[in-house]
Amino acid sequence: NKQDKVKNEAQANLNTVYNLMDKQNIKWDSLTSSQKASISKLEFDKIISRISRLTVSEVGKSLSQKIAPLGSIQEISGELQKVNEAKALLITEGSVPLDGVKNIVASLKKASVANQSLSIQELINIASTLRASRAMHGFLTKRRTLYPSFVSFADHLLSEKIVEFNIT
Repeated sequence: NKQDKVKNEAQANLNTVYNLMDKQNIKWDSLTSSQKASISKLEFDKIISRISRLTVSEVGKSLSQKIAPLGSIQEISGELQKVNEAKALLITEGSVPLDGVKNIVASLKKASVANQSLSIQELINIASTLRASRAMHGFLTKRRTLYPSFVSFADHLLSEKIVEFNIT
């Protein structure tokens, strides 16, 4: 029956939201009825799914699936400012230099273990990701005054041309 299917889907959506909130240590009981209604009406899990599909890397996809509702107006305002700046940046620039980002998590873990060596492909992927990180760092740094909230991400990007050069 279509109505049962809709009910089951709504419950599954709500369970997803519960799990995400739990990861952020947000308790459902601490939310107002208005907040609870908003989360349900917004179909938060569908938003996360859509964001996840728009990511350019597996790491980004994994991180996007862990997004949870924020708990304060200040946090929401800060994140909204970043989103607005990112949107303006994309409209103005058309794209950002993300080409070359690879999933290197397993390679980095492997490199941290004694007596382990990386394959040529793993080294190429690390070099490619370092190059992309350096390009994005430079791209964002040049736009710091235009997009100060969003460009703060540049501070977290590795820009080590020497390491990148020594790998290649």
